[in-house]
Amino acid sequence: MSRRGIGQRIRMMATASWRRLRVAGLLGLTVALVFVVPSAASADPGWVPPVNAPIWGGFKEPSYHHGVDLGAARYVPIRAASAGTVIVKKCNASLNGEPYSCDIDGSPQVQGCGWYVDIAHADNIVTRYCHMVSEPLVNVGDKVETGQRIGYVGSSGNSSAPHLHFEVHIVPEGDYAHNGNAVDPVPFMAKRGAHLGVGKDKPEPPRTATPEPEPEPAPPPPPPANGRVDLDGDGRTDRVVWRPSDGQWYISLASGEEAAPVALGVAGDVPVVADYDGDGRDDLAVWRPSDGRWLIQTSSGAPVSDIVLGESGDIPVPADYDGDGRADPTVWRPYSGQWLIHGRDGDPLVVGEAGDLPVVADYDGDGKADPAVWRPTDGRWIVQPSSPDAQPPEVQIGVEGDIPVAGDFDGDGKADVSVWRPNLGVWLLVNSGGDPAEPVAVGLAGDVPVVGDYDGDRKDDLALWRAADGQWLILPSSGERLTAGEPGTGLVFGAEGDLPANRPLWLDANGQPPGLTETLLRERFRGRQAQPPAVVETPAAG
Repeated sequence: MSRRGIGQRIRMMATASWRRLRVAGLLGLTVALVFVVPSAASADPGWVPPVNAPIWGGFKEPSYHHGVDLGAARYVPIRAASAGTVIVKKCNASLNGEPYSCDIDGSPQVQGCGWYVDIAHADNIVTRYCHMVSEPLVNVGDKVETGQRIGYVGSSGNSSAPHLHFEVHIVPEGDYAHNGNAVDPVPFMAKRGAHLGVGKDKPEPPRTATPEPEPEPAPPPPPPANGRVDLDGDGRTDRVVWRPSDGQWYISLASGEEAAPVALGVAGDVPVVADYDGDGRDDLAVWRPSDGRWLIQTSSGAPVSDIVLGESGDIPVPADYDGDGRADPTVWRPYSGQWLIHGRDGDPLVVGEAGDLPVVADYDGDGKADPAVWRPTDGRWIVQPSSPDAQPPEVQIGVEGDIPVAGDFDGDGKADVSVWRPNLGVWLLVNSGGDPAEPVAVGLAGDVPVVGDYDGDRKDDLALWRAADGQWLILPSSGERLTAGEPGTGLVFGAEGDLPANRPLWLDANGQPPGLTETLLRERFRGRQAQPPAVVETPAAG
């Protein structure tokens, strides 16, 4: 919601248990000035998410956004987050200073949060629910229970697509709900066991409503390969490295801000950053080859059940294989070519063989990651499309010693193939239509490919990380080359021995698949594991 300060007529209204004062306008919406009285709220301590849906926009992202946007579809029921009393029910929308209907879709040019409701709860807490599709189901003064239906998701007011804008305010005695006392709903709800950004509710149109034939708006699927490493959800790849020596994550956001280090993992783990909770922000995570454990720290705070998948010698390849917006923990087993996908029923998929390298990406553009491998011996890309009607691409590019990287470099929603040739410092690319691009010269032997969308234009950018000096060499799709050297640019980040989060996951600090030895690979490919010779004890003569 945009910033706009206007003044309108003030009026007072009192009842036996509460009083409120309304004024128009902060940040493009009429803010209800509510003097909160603790007795106005029920004592029910239970809390639930108002909707189950991915997070499209976070608190203060941008800085004037004082809530969280939950990307639910039109007519998804909105629930009261906790028991309390309805203190505001209002249509708040205007265009060019004139009133605008809340019973039709708004737009980015319309000001206000459309049909909205404020509920006062115990402990001076007020929650706000904006952009409802029609008049809310509750009235001022109504007592509501935790989880009670209060309206339906819509796109009224300052909105470009159906979603719920949800706010939480901690209101001091005698004060009212305004931007100054808004708090981040994500950690607030997480502390109460009601995690936002998890799951996806289905629409339930009321009987009097006619469902619209338009497709449900949704954010575009995440880019292919090893995620975009976008920790703050702004659509741009962040520079993130993991330091095996101390298990610390070091983060430089695309905005230029550096986050505090995060401890997760130990030496021998493999960093596997991806969006495991489906909130549009990638999560820090490691996979432990010694016992197959996946240790995930979700950005939403949602708990992740203990996942054990894989063994030493496997290569982790997390991606969204089923199209639900959440990355699936997955490993590829070189000796058998099997793809072991967490939560997938049936026999494992078999794509590839010993000596191949996994290159997971969405090659057919259906929003689902496709298992794929690159064969160094002949440069073939072997892809198993998730769409049954899609034809697998027939691409042959690269030679042994190249590093294969998939990415959507032309922005058509389908992964293109590329290899980086370290001995020449050259990128070779073929787009999803089969057309080769001009070779691109950048980098030196020893650099690590870190392809991602660094400029946020939904096209992946060629990029390398130089371990020797921590330099990030990024070629944005706009064609302007970024180099390090200017203070504050954030393009020198990391140290020798670090592992950048968006490198090819089979590429460890030594340029080899983690934990994979030639002997182990050979023995497993034959269908057995090398075992130490049995020790036979001879009974002592007696």
